[in-house]
Amino acid sequence: LGFGTLGEESRLPTRVVAARMTFALASVAFALFARNALSGVAELMGAFLTMTTSVLFPVAAYAGARRASGEPLGWCEALGLGAVFLVGVLLAASDAYRRMTAHH
Repeated sequence: LGFGTLGEESRLPTRVVAARMTFALASVAFALFARNALSGVAELMGAFLTMTTSVLFPVAAYAGARRASGEPLGWCEALGLGAVFLVGVLLAASDAYRRMTAHH
């Protein structure tokens, strides 16, 4: 998305500019439509980001580090990591649902 070096080129590629403009317009549109429920949106994002950084990312990082080291995961270890990841996704989804229904 245009992060990093441009090399010899002094202008951003058209698709990078288009991607940034699309993201900016989508963000503004979402902010306008969610202005009456901003506290609910902030709660959902906080819950999502907390679950991602505390459960989902560590599981994915551990599995990726093991794969990069060339040491394969055993089936029991892979099953355990998958279960932790799935429980994290389910908890995040149920928390999001609970928070959305509590505001109405």
